[in-house]
Amino acid sequence: MEARLTISDISKICCLPETTVTEWIRTGKLPCLIGSNGDLRVQLMDLVRLLQLLRIRIPEELCPEHPLKILIVDDEPSMRRLLRLNLIGQFPGVSIEESAEGFHAGWRAHDFVPDVMLLDIRMPGMDGFDVCRLLRAKEELKNTRIIVVSGLRDKEVQQKAMSLGANDFIAKPFDLKTLKEKILAQLPASKSSLYAA
Repeated sequence: MEARLTISDISKICCLPETTVTEWIRTGKLPCLIGSNGDLRVQLMDLVRLLQLLRIRIPEELCPEHPLKILIVDDEPSMRRLLRLNLIGQFPGVSIEESAEGFHAGWRAHDFVPDVMLLDIRMPGMDGFDVCRLLRAKEELKNTRIIVVSGLRDKEVQQKAMSLGANDFIAKPFDLKTLKEKILAQLPASKSSLYAA
């Protein structure tokens, strides 16, 4: 499928009235370009991003063949929400799962097999250190990249996380641009090139 879609294309693929798509464009929710024949064209990634933000099911033909999968593990609902909204904006088509505690995170990682896990350290039950140990002991999760996202800023915490198998560390509060850069640095070139812009 081509990277730029007309209003009619979007209407057919998403089973939406053209008036809805036009309204999204008019209100600035859906960026568009003017095609050579004067019609409005929407980039595929912009459409996918908006559908995710609106929590509208993304039709299969719009989904990447191998979507980026991220597991957010943090006991703070507001942090999980902030990360989810930012990731959807930065990585259109991303598949996101969440967990609020360590034991569930280990179980969820086994089932979901994420490309990247964003992992807090301080959580009820199993802490982030235990989750790192658990993931690194599982052969099927050896390619999951772990980025610790923690309010614990001292070097000893960072060194312990890295020694247990974390791939990177970012201290809260953090800049969202830095988070995107750290995620991109952990991805294989085939995936990171999709989101590098």
